[in-house]
Amino acid sequence: MRRPGRKEKNKGFTLVELIVSIVMLAIITVPLLSYFLSAAAYNARAKTTQEAVALSQSIIEKCKDKSIEEIARSFHAENIEFLSNFNLVPLASINNDRSRAFEVDSAGTALSGVGSYDILNGVFHNSVNGLLYYAITNIQGDGNDYDALLTVDTNITHGTTYYDTNVNNTLYQIKAIQSPQNVTAVETTQNARAVISMSDLNRNFCDQQNAAHAGDSTWTYKVPVNETAIQAVLYRDIYIKLEPIETAPAVISTTKAKVKVYYKYYCPGINGCPQTSSNGVEVDPPLYQETVSLTDLKNIYVFFQRNHGVEQINLDIDAGLSSYIVNKINFYLLCQAIDASGNTIPAFDASINPVGNSLLYADKVLSNAQKFSKNNDGSNMMVGSGYIPRETKLRIMNIRVDIYRAGKLLNSNFLYASITSAKGE
Repeated sequence: MRRPGRKEKNKGFTLVELIVSIVMLAIITVPLLSYFLSAAAYNARAKTTQEAVALSQSIIEKCKDKSIEEIARSFHAENIEFLSNFNLVPLASINNDRSRAFEVDSAGTALSGVGSYDILNGVFHNSVNGLLYYAITNIQGDGNDYDALLTVDTNITHGTTYYDTNVNNTLYQIKAIQSPQNVTAVETTQNARAVISMSDLNRNFCDQQNAAHAGDSTWTYKVPVNETAIQAVLYRDIYIKLEPIETAPAVISTTKAKVKVYYKYYCPGINGCPQTSSNGVEVDPPLYQETVSLTDLKNIYVFFQRNHGVEQINLDIDAGLSSYIVNKINFYLLCQAIDASGNTIPAFDASINPVGNSLLYADKVLSNAQKFSKNNDGSNMMVGSGYIPRETKLRIMNIRVDIYRAGKLLNSNFLYASITSAKGE
């Protein structure tokens, strides 16, 4: 028998066998490939949805930290204020582009004109139906870009969403007085101390004058006035002072500042006492004096009792801090009831005055005064809306944040996330 040669042993696969093998491999791999492609697409969608949910949650949380007026203003702010104060999304994510945040109507079309916030006059306008819409477009994410739509619904809580500092002429109330966001200065015994101080000044004046004219038969002996007479003509001005913790302008801190709230007293017609506001004297202790965190501080509340005439409130803000103050901090000047049993605000007017080079931002000063006036001597005074005599603020609302693919605002096919939250103050 002939043994097979090397060539006959290595004949290999026939064409039919090769075709069969390819077909079998395709039958096996196509479903696997389809599975992997589906898994990759699902993972991509899941990542996009997760990122969109995180973005919507972040915006909701930032909104909870703001009043509706602050939200509305942020979408109408001028570029400088926008870039220094807008934080609903990181500015880098919208390329520091002011034009990407704007108010829209219910169809997603940008509103022209004032809209919900008249930035020139500092006035908030709610919509007729109580629904407000704000858009942030082309927000850059991790590989995806998004559009966000904020819907603010003010039609909640028994059909009313407004209250002011004196609804039914009652007093303003706040919560969380000890919060780092609030400085709260409350009048206690300053006036009583001031009467004693002025009485001492008057008595010293009388003693000095009588001693200087000892032996003068024509001299009319001066008798100190009683405290009741001093109380009748005792005037005081309120001072709110903010200054940096450092003294050198080059190293002014933007994170901490000294805050002091105090009175200066004067007694027209009482000998030996300061006669005018300009030479008033401070009586210790101050209403408030602490170093605070500017990162946290949002409100300075001064609760005082009615005094003679027009309340004079003096803002003494270091120029190095003024640009920070105007973007963040509100000043609330609130008259209390005359006694503990009272519930109504005594009628009073107030005047706000800048001290030295202090900047006065009128739209940051809020009060329950019937009427405000301003000192026009400050050449660098910046006045926005004028003074707000009895502030009306929208406090309760529902906020919904919808996240869409960039360029697909209000297209339900490209809605990635939607979160709703109630906001109340």
